[in-house]
Amino acid sequence: LKTQTKFAATVRLLVGGKLNVHMNPPQVKATIISEQ
Repeated sequence: LKTQTKFAATVRLLVGGKLNVHMNPPQVKATIISEQ
């Protein structure tokens, strides 16, 4: 589960970083994934 979570977080960081650079900071998305 930890590996899958880290992988999902990495994908969100990469995709979010390229698509939503000016939107929400990646840390917020990573926190939401961790809470779920």
